[in-house]
Formats: sequence, structure tokens, C-alpha cells
Amino acid sequence: MKLKVLTLLLLISTEVFGSMILNRNRKSSSTCGQPQSRQGHHLGGRRAGQGSFPWNAALIINENYFCGGTLISNKEVVTAAHCIQPKKSEDQLLPQNITVVLGHYDLSKLNENGRIAVPVKNICLHPDWNPFVEAYDADIAILELDQDVEFTNFIKPICLIEPASNVALLTQGLVVGFESTENGGIENTPRVLDTPITGYHNCSKNHKYEGLLSHRTVCGGKADGTGVCIGDGGSGLLVFKNHTYYLRGIVSASLPNNINSCDFNAYSIFTDAVQFYMWMKNNDEVNVQSLIQEKQELEGRLNRVRNRGQN
Repeated sequence: MKLKVLTLLLLISTEVFGSMILNRNRKSSSTCGQPQSRQGHHLGGRRAGQGSFPWNAALIINENYFCGGTLISNKEVVTAAHCIQPKKSEDQLLPQNITVVLGHYDLSKLNENGRIAVPVKNICLHPDWNPFVEAYDADIAILELDQDVEFTNFIKPICLIEPASNVALLTQGLVVGFESTENGGIENTPRVLDTPITGYHNCSKNHKYEGLLSHRTVCGGKADGTGVCIGDGGSGLLVFKNHTYYLRGIVSASLPNNINSCDFNAYSIFTDAVQFYMWMKNNDEVNVQSLIQEKQELEGRLNRVRNRGQN
């Protein structure tokens, strides 16, 4: 009888475990990746129009912008792990440190139409992120917002790319971010940068990238004097197909030049968002970990009962 009860509990635990992963009380949107307006979609560092990229998120600390992010559901923003826990640092930002601004165009206009500022409830760094190694592997984090976001013309989620999708093969991308100014500040309005995507192997041929790459990174850019830099970290690398934008990567790192800035004559490094598709879709660290532990405990008890029965 005890064996039957434990077996039943294990089956229930497995079923609940699966459903908890798939049902997280969040909403994406049937219109993900759909901009309100295509005005301002000029490539090469030109300004982006308001509503052109309604999934763009600005991460704010102490009223100052510090990283970008991308809305992936009505309660989650994905960004780079190094924005939360920088390289060579044991410290990481706490949820109460961060505010996420959505629906914005000009960061200096606090009362801008369509703009909202949302506190962060939880932060989940990818478990493989290691700030004490050179490589930028698993440079990805999810911010759970303190409230559900209502989708509007200026606030919509991006579409994610399933690994088997042909969208993952696209090589023409773009990044929308806030450029750094000559005095070290950040531009108040976002710009669009045409960012071709190249594979890991092409990038790794250059010895300058040695140690920085992993098989979960991609490289991008033109290496022609333009590229991503300070202010773009955590922003999305986007691709476009069938009138829809998809999240292809996350701005991770650029090579430094000899004046401690970014080398725009080299490729930039991006987290390969396609390889983290399931983690982004299923991330629910607290519930998943507790269910894993519960399932393991039930399996252990069941095995002990079975062993006693055989003896």
C-alpha cells in the first residue's frame, strides 16, 4: 500500500512539475514583434521613432540609465547578466535597486505619453553565468516585474525564436540602443544600428577573441568603424521576417581599443538568445528548484521502499 501511495505521489509530482514549467501565469502576445510605426527605421546609427520598437526597455538605477533590456512577456524583461553582476564582481544588483522604463522614447521626458516605470520584483541570473571567467557564456538574466504590464501601441513583447526555426538562420540584424556621448554620458533617444550576424567560428578565427567566446555566443557588426558600445549592454539583437521582429541575441561585449573605449573595427559579442529559448520560456527558478527537490525526495523514498520489499 505504501509503495502504491509513493508511486502515485511521484506521478503527481512529475505532472505538476511539468505543468509548473509550462504555465507561469504570464502572457506574451499574438502581436509580438509588431511595431506601432515603421517611421524612423533608418539603419546605420540614425534615430528610432517612438513606437518603432515597443519591446525596448531601459534599466534605471538612481534615476540613471545603465543598461538595456527587451520585454518578452507582460511581466518579464530579458537583459545581460553582466548588467546585474559585472565581470570580476561578487556583488550583484538587488531587485529594489532597479526600475524598468517601458514605452519610452526620450529618457529625459518623465511624463512622456505612453511611458511607464515599473519596479523589479525578482532577478534570475542564468545559473551558468560566471563573472570570474573570461568568457561571456550565459550572459543572460530575466527581470520579473513587480506588476503585469498592459500592452499598448508603445509597449509590446518581442517574439522569441525556437531553435528549429528558419528565423535563426537570418544574418541581417539590428540593435536599438542608447549611444554614449563624447563626455561619457548617454544619448536620451535610441538609435538603430545595422548589425550583420556572423557565426562563432568566423569570429573565433581572430586571436583577439580568444577566451571571450563560447558556443552560446554569436558575433555581429560590420567592423567598419560602427558598432555597439557602452550604453548598448543588455539590449536586443533583432532580426526581421514576415513583418515581425524576433530576439536573436543580447548585447554582451565589445573588444576594447587602445584608448579604453570600444573597438569599432572589430565584431561585437552577443549572447545567442536562440540557445536560451527554453530557459526564457520556462524560467521559474524558485518553483522549479523546489519541485525538483520534492521529486528527488519522493524518488528516494520510493527506491528505499522497493529495496526493503526485495529484501
